[in-house]
Amino acid sequence: MSHDILSDVLRSVRLRGVLYYHVSGSRDWVAEAPPSREITAAVMPDSEHVMEYHVVNSGTCWGAVVGEAPVRLETGDIVLFPHGDPHVISSEPGMRAPADAAGYFDRQHERVPFILHLEAREVRVSTTRRNDRVHIEVSDTGPGVPAKIRDHLFEAFQTSGRPGGSGLGLAIAAELVRAHDGEIHLVEGTIGATFRIAIPDRPVELLSVRHERARA
Repeated sequence: MSHDILSDVLRSVRLRGVLYYHVSGSRDWVAEAPPSREITAAVMPDSEHVMEYHVVNSGTCWGAVVGEAPVRLETGDIVLFPHGDPHVISSEPGMRAPADAAGYFDRQHERVPFILHLEAREVRVSTTRRNDRVHIEVSDTGPGVPAKIRDHLFEAFQTSGRPGGSGLGLAIAAELVRAHDGEIHLVEGTIGATFRIAIPDRPVELLSVRHERARA
């Protein structure tokens, strides 16, 4: 006879209320929840403790406590975080996103259930000049780069599997940077994706560079 852990948990606690978030994700997506104690006052202000759980209505995703190995979830699966641990739900394993505790308080007066669609991202670009080189950093708050394509990230036709992707964008960017005698690489350990570019602070004759590379 199978053991129903969820039923045992529910029998041992007094449930005083429930609040639903309806989350839909398309393409590459990720949602990260802070510890429940940081959002209790916003979502269940009269409760001593908030447990979080997720039900997969359709499709597949990955769920994990922050710092632990992710688990693949499929349609009909339920994952429960009874201790209110910070956790991540994403389209691919290993993704991270900013845990926006303040956002829960911002939505206190919205109509429930709250509906979230995960796809949009913020892009930041910064530049600095050091000695004779210009350094450019481009970062976003998206789901990051899947581990399965990182080793060949700047090669043509390497895609994350999302619809409409050609796999040419980063290959073309890398070709242009190298044509300027520069370097480009993915920065590890950041939320979202961050790329750093370094190029000489001087004009470059692209045609001559192309001929030199063709002879190499």
